Parts: sequence; structure tokens; C-alpha cells
Amino acid sequence: MMPTRPPRYVSLDCFKDYAIRAFINSRAVAKKCSYCGRQQEQNIAAHISAVVQFIEDGLLRAVSPQQNEALSMAVQFAYGLSPTDALASFWPELPHPLVKDLADGQVTLPGFGP
Repeated sequence: MMPTRPPRYVSLDCFKDYAIRAFINSRAVAKKCSYCGRQQEQNIAAHISAVVQFIEDGLLRAVSPQQNEALSMAVQFAYGLSPTDALASFWPELPHPLVKDLADGQVTLPGFGP
């Protein structure tokens, strides 16, 4: 059995997208970001799973499942990018540990991870 990881939290400073930032701000439950290290006296970071679900819901509203699968396959195979590199190219502002967690399936996005 794999050891469980401690909960991870992400601050709005890790994203540039206004909708994601607003979501994190409205759901902040932690005083420190697990990814960029930012820390304050008040809650500034939301649980990564909630943020990923918000992003996933937005992506699923924007594209059909077939389009999403095709995009994922095109990025990973036609362009030879790993999931980590693909996510980094889509969101260059994300801290590398967050991109790695997303790509490694610690948290998932459609088409990226197990």
C-alpha cells in the first residue's frame, strides 16, 4: 500500500486565469500554498482537488469528450510531449511541482493522468 500524501493546497498566485483565481479565493481554507510557498495570516489557498475539479468542469463545458480526447492524444503523441510538458506548455505560469502532480495523476485533468 502506497503511503498517503498530506493534503495539498494551491494559492491564487499560482494562476493567471481570473476565473480560477476567483474560485481559489472563494474556497481558500489554508494559510500556505503547497506549490509556490506563499504564506499569510489568513487563508489564501484552496485544496488542489477542488481547484482541479473546477478546471476539469470548465474544460468539459468548453469541449466535447471526443475533442478533449483528440487534443490529449495530439499533444502527447503527435507532438511527442509528455503530460508534464503538455501541461507546462498550456499553463507556463504554473509552478513545476503543481504541473508534475497534475501530470503524475496525483490530481487529474481530463486526458492527463490515469
